[in-house]
Amino acid sequence: MARVARNPELDLCPDFAGPIFQAARAAIVATVANKTNADVVRYFTTAWQTDWDAKKIAWDQQEVADKAAASDEATRKQAEPDAEAAAQKREADKKKPKLNDFDSSRGIGDAIAPRPSAFALRKLERYEYVELWYFTREGCVDAAASAANRTINEDAFALTKVDDVVGLRLAASFSASKNVVKDIDLTWDQRSFAKNSMLIHMTKLGWPTKHVESLADFWYSLETHPTRSLLHGDRIVITYQSEVRFEWHDCLRRDQGFNIASINDNLMRRASDKVWDAVRDSRPGRDTVSNS
Repeated sequence: MARVARNPELDLCPDFAGPIFQAARAAIVATVANKTNADVVRYFTTAWQTDWDAKKIAWDQQEVADKAAASDEATRKQAEPDAEAAAQKREADKKKPKLNDFDSSRGIGDAIAPRPSAFALRKLERYEYVELWYFTREGCVDAAASAANRTINEDAFALTKVDDVVGLRLAASFSASKNVVKDIDLTWDQRSFAKNSMLIHMTKLGWPTKHVESLADFWYSLETHPTRSLLHGDRIVITYQSEVRFEWHDCLRRDQGFNIASINDNLMRRASDKVWDAVRDSRPGRDTVSNS
């Protein structure tokens, strides 16, 4: 609505019965049947009064709005010195840890799964390759022992960069265990325990279902693969999985992912050759060469 430029209280009703409006009155009386001069005067007066009333209401509302706006502006200017402090408080509130609610009717389960190290979970959280050993019983025990023996100085923070954002994390989450065992050197029992634990944590950390299911199918295919029935079969399959899983992570990082659950027979034969070469190299007298 347009602003009312003048206070209606300052305006007086014109004298519609006076000589200034005589021509207007005469024109209406001449063209409108049964209209007298007095009727025309009342019509003009009523129309002016209606317009004046509307302007008075608009003026009063305008005055209230102007006073409110002036009060808001004064409040804003008064609050300006505290604006920076308020902004800093909002930022601090955003960074403040949030405590989730809990189900009052829910109790703890009968077993608590062993927890891998912060280093391993961070790798998994960032979709990076991490050795299966961290998810074995031995790896979880090692993580618990390291956490229990950690000194105050070891609880230091280190800079990290994720998606061009620099932040702080506990330095311990960057440290690989000195006891880590490569996948190729794991026992079958260690591999079986670790792969189940890793799948659980992948799901908890929000890995896509497609990726988790593909990796689960990969390990199931290896468990049921005919190669396991052969001499050194478990070692061959472990060798295959150690190389293929590393390649899978590397290809995912380069956006060249493949279906890891599809077992490649040629690669399985190469893994078999590597194992048998290692077996032959470990036999006594391997260095003795006949010249005959």
